[in-house]
Amino acid sequence: MTNTAHGLIHQFVMLSSFTAKYPDKLHKFALVFLRKTETAFQEYFFAIADLSNYVKQYILCNDNPADQLSDYFKILHRFEIIISQIYQSYMVLQYFLVLEKHERFWSKGDGSSLERVNILYNYAKHAEDKIAKGLELPGYQIWLTNSGISCEENSISFEEISELLIDLADNAKYYSNPPKVIKESQDGTYDQRMNKNNNV
Repeated sequence: MTNTAHGLIHQFVMLSSFTAKYPDKLHKFALVFLRKTETAFQEYFFAIADLSNYVKQYILCNDNPADQLSDYFKILHRFEIIISQIYQSYMVLQYFLVLEKHERFWSKGDGSSLERVNILYNYAKHAEDKIAKGLELPGYQIWLTNSGISCEENSISFEEISELLIDLADNAKYYSNPPKVIKESQDGTYDQRMNKNNNV
């Protein structure tokens, strides 16, 4: 997977400045969406590189230095950032598309990848609340597995994370071009895309 979200913020700012611009609220939503999507991609490539080096050094070479655990948690932290930026990107995109309707891309109990991202996001975000309430939790709330990221309630695979990032990149590429979106909103094409995104 390549970083297809790279450079889209620059494109968005330039097109908004010199051609056509979204209405003020939509402009702000679009900028936040692009920033969070780009951050998710950047952290993903850092995380994959770090994870690959970790496997080579500690698993394949059976090396066991004192900093092995620290390196593991550094990688885990990167994936926590990725999870948070994916979730927040979709929430911003959701408001960008439907604004006051407050519709969601997922619903509780649907088992979708976005619901599982939400569960993992909440585990990482609200760990201190669970500990303060005396809930029985492991020493850390989410962890890496051979296939993805897990918590006590759920998990998501690396493949599913990649699929979500690809979908976000597709949306980022489209919405970073205000002149095109504004034009298509006038001929009905934008409405078709909005329905597609509401069925992520």
